[in-house]
This record gives sequence, C-alpha cells and structure tokens, in this order.
Amino acid sequence: MSAESNTPYLLRAARGEVLDRPPVWMMRQAGRYMKAYRDLREKYPSFRERSEIPEVAIEVSLQPWKAFQPDGVILFSDIVTPLPGLGIEMDIAEGKG
Repeated sequence: MSAESNTPYLLRAARGEVLDRPPVWMMRQAGRYMKAYRDLREKYPSFRERSEIPEVAIEVSLQPWKAFQPDGVILFSDIVTPLPGLGIEMDIAEGKG
C-alpha cells in the first residue's frame, strides 16, 4: 500500500492531487430521515443543545458518516453558534430560526 492510499481522499484533493473521482463529504446531512437523529433530537430538543454540547454535536456530525461513509464530514453547527461566547445573547426558535 502506498503512502498516497493512506492519506484521506479529501486531503489529497485539497492538495491538488489528480484523483479518479471528486471527494464526497456531508454537510449536516443528519436529519429527520435518520432515526438516530430523531432519537437524539428527542433527548436534546433545543438546537443550541445539539450544536453547543460538544459530544452531541460530534454525534450529530458523525451520524451521516456512519450511515454513508463519505470522504469527509463537516461539524454540525450554525453560523450564530459563536455569538453567546461574544456576549451576544440569542436563541434559535423552533420552526422560525
């Protein structure tokens, strides 16, 4: 096995290597169609809980990877997640955003 084959496909593409196919990754594709996500959502009904508790965000991020084995996964989060850390209070209202 060559060193290239041990390097993740997504990283090889990012380095500009010529590959036989484009890499595939998932951007928060866990959702209502996944029973594991629905179960987790019952336990953590708040979007903020799902995105701000590290273990929960990791689990949500890995659910589509476990199901589909893409070349990469993007961490479950939201663009407003850092705001409370900056002293800006906010909430994400269910059904409104």
